[in-house]
Amino acid sequence: VNYEQLGLLAAERLLKQIKEQTLELESTNVGFQLQKRASTVRP
Repeated sequence: VNYEQLGLLAAERLLKQIKEQTLELESTNVGFQLQKRASTVRP
């Protein structure tokens, strides 16, 4: 068993998870900001 390779695989998996979570957060944040803006620009 190559522990260095295992470590790299684990790190890549973690990075992928973090990226996906960050994208989710950004998209919900953008949606929230759009809602906020829409509610303040009401005629």
